[in-house]
Amino acid sequence: MKKTVLLLSALLTAFAVVSCETAGKTDDAATQNNEIVQVTEAYEGSSEETAAEVTEAAEEFSIDNLSSFEVKSADLGDDGKWKDDIGSLKKKGNNVSPQLSWDPVEGAGEYVIYMIDTSAYNWMHWKSVSKETDLSTGWAPAEEYKGPYPPAGTGDHNYEVYVFALKEPAETVEGRFDTTNEDFFEVIKSLDNGGGNVISYGRIAGTYAYN
Repeated sequence: MKKTVLLLSALLTAFAVVSCETAGKTDDAATQNNEIVQVTEAYEGSSEETAAEVTEAAEEFSIDNLSSFEVKSADLGDDGKWKDDIGSLKKKGNNVSPQLSWDPVEGAGEYVIYMIDTSAYNWMHWKSVSKETDLSTGWAPAEEYKGPYPPAGTGDHNYEVYVFALKEPAETVEGRFDTTNEDFFEVIKSLDNGGGNVISYGRIAGTYAYN
């Protein structure tokens, strides 16, 4: 009888120990799961906030909010007309990009150059990237520059050159070369890398005609 009581007591003690260990493991597992859930929720919340900040910055980008700098060109006459050489008409022009120069912009590591014909739905004639600030006549390669070729009978077309100063290289330089870009001022948002990458811009404009 005594042996039976002792054996029963030992079994009850062992069961109690196992139950405590099992409960402890269950509590530990629950705690770990809770921590994982909290970390996951915090990460997802942070990601959503970051995405929202990037989207907001992109939406806020506007050329009107940028400072500007002066761009000069030896290929723009005092009469406001671009020299014949920069055009690609058979009757005149050598299809060479115009000379451009500007003072280095503090903090800029790269510049993006565009030329658009605002008289023809922002037809893009030039799209280049440069680290230089003094570009000689004919600097741009043929795959990046197509000189003005306004149709006969359409009068003077207005050709605007934009130079954007960037902190870092653009993740993508958008813009449809040698065709219309009615959404040009939306296109240039691509240079901002989600926000704060475009420091300032320069602009120079002149006319070019078929005759």
